[in-house]
Amino acid sequence: MRPLNPRLYKLSLYALLHDVGKPVLRFARRFEIEKGRSEALANAAKNVVETRLGDRIGQVANERHDEISKAVIGRVLGLSLDEGERSYFDEVIKEVDALAASERGLDLATRGFMESVQTAVAKRVEEKAKLPYAYSHEFTPMLAPTWLLFETGYVESTGIQAVGEGQARWSGADERKNIAVKIFHPMNQAVEKKNKEKLVELLVELLARYSGEPVWLPIRPLLPGVIAGLEASRIENAMEESSYSEVVLLLLSMLWVAREIYHASSHPTRGLVDTVENVLKATSSLVPSAVYWSIVPDISLYSHSKLVAAFTSALHLSSDKRLRLLVIDANNIQGFIAAPVKAAAASRVIRGRSLLLEILMDALTEYALELFGGLPRANVVVSEGGTLDVVVPNIEGFDERVAKLRDAGRRLAGFLGGILGFTVAYSRPFTIQEANPQRAIKTLAEGSGEQTFIDVLESLAEALAVEKARSGVRPDVISVEGVVAGDSDVEDFDSLTGEPVLKDARMDPFKLRVSADTAEYAERLAGPGKLSEGDVLSTATHLSLAIGTVARELSSIISIHVYKYENGVPVPDTDAVYEVYKELSLHLSRGSVAPGQLLVRGEFEQGLYSGNIAFTPLPPVGALYVLVTSPLRAPGIYNMEEAESASLMLEGGYRVSSSILGLLSKILDSPSLGDRSVRIKIWFVNAPHLFLFTENIRAYDQRFMVKELAESFQQLGKASQALLRKGVDVSFGFTLLGLYHPARYTLTEKGEVESASLVDLDEFGVIAVAKMDADLFGEVRGLYSMFPSRLVTLSDLVNIVVAGKAYFKAAEIARGITVSGERGNLDVIPLYAGGDDVTIYGKWSHVVYYVSLLGKEIRRALPPLSLSIGVSLGDSKEPLLHLYKWAVHLLEEYAKAVRASCVIGAPYRVLYPSKPQETGREAIYRVIPLEEPSRFYKWVEDPIAGWNLDFLGRLLGGLIGVEKGGWRSELEDLGRELYILLTIANEYEEALSLYEEAKRGKIGFGDYKARILPIEVYYAYAWSRRKEELARLKRLFEEIEAVGEKARPLLLQYPDDIVAGRSVEEALRLLLGAKPVLDLVVLALRRYEDSVKPSKLIEWR
Repeated sequence: MRPLNPRLYKLSLYALLHDVGKPVLRFARRFEIEKGRSEALANAAKNVVETRLGDRIGQVANERHDEISKAVIGRVLGLSLDEGERSYFDEVIKEVDALAASERGLDLATRGFMESVQTAVAKRVEEKAKLPYAYSHEFTPMLAPTWLLFETGYVESTGIQAVGEGQARWSGADERKNIAVKIFHPMNQAVEKKNKEKLVELLVELLARYSGEPVWLPIRPLLPGVIAGLEASRIENAMEESSYSEVVLLLLSMLWVAREIYHASSHPTRGLVDTVENVLKATSSLVPSAVYWSIVPDISLYSHSKLVAAFTSALHLSSDKRLRLLVIDANNIQGFIAAPVKAAAASRVIRGRSLLLEILMDALTEYALELFGGLPRANVVVSEGGTLDVVVPNIEGFDERVAKLRDAGRRLAGFLGGILGFTVAYSRPFTIQEANPQRAIKTLAEGSGEQTFIDVLESLAEALAVEKARSGVRPDVISVEGVVAGDSDVEDFDSLTGEPVLKDARMDPFKLRVSADTAEYAERLAGPGKLSEGDVLSTATHLSLAIGTVARELSSIISIHVYKYENGVPVPDTDAVYEVYKELSLHLSRGSVAPGQLLVRGEFEQGLYSGNIAFTPLPPVGALYVLVTSPLRAPGIYNMEEAESASLMLEGGYRVSSSILGLLSKILDSPSLGDRSVRIKIWFVNAPHLFLFTENIRAYDQRFMVKELAESFQQLGKASQALLRKGVDVSFGFTLLGLYHPARYTLTEKGEVESASLVDLDEFGVIAVAKMDADLFGEVRGLYSMFPSRLVTLSDLVNIVVAGKAYFKAAEIARGITVSGERGNLDVIPLYAGGDDVTIYGKWSHVVYYVSLLGKEIRRALPPLSLSIGVSLGDSKEPLLHLYKWAVHLLEEYAKAVRASCVIGAPYRVLYPSKPQETGREAIYRVIPLEEPSRFYKWVEDPIAGWNLDFLGRLLGGLIGVEKGGWRSELEDLGRELYILLTIANEYEEALSLYEEAKRGKIGFGDYKARILPIEVYYAYAWSRRKEELARLKRLFEEIEAVGEKARPLLLQYPDDIVAGRSVEEALRLLLGAKPVLDLVVLALRRYEDSVKPSKLIEWR
């Protein structure tokens, strides 16, 4: 195989690990505290530290963190440097680290001054905030990077109060100048003038202000349970919840496993760098990179280290010591994902396309990294769903390499039928000094005119806009990126999506027509009865169905990337991809698979393990992805958060993956592949704690099947080493994917699994698509553009929270659902969770409940980031693409116009802040709030705010059976009263059209009042005749709304509540605000069986 660049990868490793000693030092210094919290964990971590570093814990506590970092690199990873390497590495890494450290406020030239400042700051913060522990490296948790939003008008710019008061405009560009002037520039001036008193005053005031706010994240590794429950809290609570024992135990144990695997290679490889980067991500994403010499501890150690490694690697390869940012952007993502126009197998296609998008972006990114010198994955510094920013060197032949990447993107789009497109753009060149945040602060505050990282990002955004305009990408066309399908080219149209199927097999190589010979395969692919003879599938749909079939039980993804070099530049080896796919599918299926089929049933370990394997060949980018399911041995929700479940999934997953690597080792012996660059990546799905297995995992939970997992991972390690000895690069990692999907298991009388299938949309009555986005996230990114490390930290944390919670929370909820005493499903499918964007679909009541819960979870972890939500409803046979487009319309046109709000089904008419009057000071809004007004959630203080998404979510949760409260029977008893109230609300809503005409002067205000009078009489009459029943309904709603808090009146009782200046029309206004929720309550009661009741997880034969 083609030799790699060991000097680059050794440099990258040193850059990644230059601060790895920090968590080890902090653990050693707080060891006694850790023992008091969990003696077993603390002792396990202590043993690993002492064994691997060769010093007693007391000695380690007295060392410097840079000395410990060198010990970790040398003694744990087994790396060493000659004198020339040491001098060069120190020079390059110090230059980049100084840049990154300057963002925290560190200036080596004023080291003594800053030490005295920090001593004074720590003492005064402890006193002022009354902290339980010292404000120090050892005890201070990480401040959520979103704290900066509190220093701007972000919170005040969201909600109808902001709209009503004209404060809704918010600009990241404006606010970054404001915070530079208000916060950072005064601190820099105090440092320059060595004004200790002033600097201490500024730092103490800032830190003390946030110490009492719920904006601190506990120091923990990314265990699944940590991600699921991650929530910002007050500093003292985060201090108590932090565990350096967990961090250090997993960190050093995983690094040792990496050493044992990669000693088979004679030199450091990119695979080792990428594996170590994943170790850091799993263990130090919630660890602050610095506390002293840091304005606030809001930059994660992982993100800081990744950025240092990215800049260092690119500088090493640059021909003129300048760098660029390269962006890869996927266009028309949702049009591609939500393409199915038929209900049959729609869920499987959509789930498959969602994951396929992740794979496509990964494959194109891998080629970009290869093109620009074999860069490690750490150079992908920012990821926002369908957009990736990569730090690349300003290398010789830059334009030629970009042209090859664009060409690969065009060919990849054509391979998939042209619905999805890819745009590649790049920034102007910049020096490392231009990325210095201190320069940006000074420029913003003083107007010095120097070039900064802000200018780099703006040049990137402009280049991307130009490239998109040039490519002519539009979501409403079939052919994009130069792919043209004329009438003469089209053989047929896809039976599920309506997309064209091309005659030319080279353009549509994996198209499938269902025939008598392929009917059995089609049934496995799409599910029983979903496809008929004569139906035809395009390559994109065939790939999607294969991926969607394996998605729910997915344990690992193995990717193979093959490139050949032409004039020193890598190009994808399409022939090699086809060859590897053909040989691997033939071996795995034992010859039973027909050419061109993408889903096989593999048998492993003498038939002990079997599972579905899905192939995703992507010849235009030289990649083949193999998706491995865990062998199915027990029914249930396979959740990586549970030790038993994770053990079952990964024991088999390790063994199956090792068998596949063994086959690849034989296939890659082919003489035709001898001079190729070959990389293999192994990702374990939703397993940040188990992608490298260490027996020390038992310290976290004794229920892990350590013996079985150790044996199976040992096989995988040996298979990897065999490939490494052949010159094939191998890397290990994890990915967070929202792969939850409701399923049905059929059991025999003996309780054995006979069959398993996915629950599809056509089994539901009324379905929904929910789309949720963070408000103004592009502007938020603009705010952070002067701080490279904070920008990277924000991106990393948002991805972890959004993608991680989308899966782990769904699995967590589903575990507790029962139907008539038997286990049931949470009938939602996370379609897409990446960047700040979440899309969910499924049974409508479950979708509304889950999006309400997930939105709260995300906001609690990233305060005060706000979200807007649009939810469309429809019959299960309605094309999902139509529902998706309507959800986007509701989100963009209504919810985001107000922000921090929600629209379900259709826009509403809600009156704020008073009843209609001639002065016209009230306004009609089309949204409902997400929750009760609070300091972090600005909304008009009005009784109508009680009718919010959180209230509706709790009510639906009770009906579904996942929340406390048996409200169904009582609500059904009061069904007549619900209909009466809705009838009155409808009448009042219609009357408002007259009011709007009166405001335009078309009729008199008296005409409107005359129309209202009989409705007021109707309201009073209803309460007079059915007072007891309506009072019961009122109390029930207020009981649901309270949940431990003081309830506000959700309905006004006549005549009791019509006092103190209130009128019947005020009661009507409140009822109108209730109407969006009451409409959905009635729908839930009327369609309970097919639209609320959970589907069964287990059925008996």
